[in-house]
Amino acid sequence: MTAELRVSLPEDVADWLKQQEDAAAAIAQAVRAQIRAARVDEVLRAAGLEPMESVERQRRPAEPVSLLAEGRRTLANRTPGGL
Repeated sequence: MTAELRVSLPEDVADWLKQQEDAAAAIAQAVRAQIRAARVDEVLRAAGLEPMESVERQRRPAEPVSLLAEGRRTLANRTPGGL
């Protein structure tokens, strides 16, 4: 099921979308990434952790390996004995 929406975008975003083979797929992928990030934030808060600000997260894209290392460092600092 799909829905058709009309949106106004900043010019740089519109220019980038015009270069994409499937602009709708690119938008859906970006929105789904935001949804996943919000869900991760919810899980972190439920675990008593404060997630990074979303702007900081977007400014600093990380590889999965570095995310794992960062998570281990965070847990080591919060958990007696670390990992």
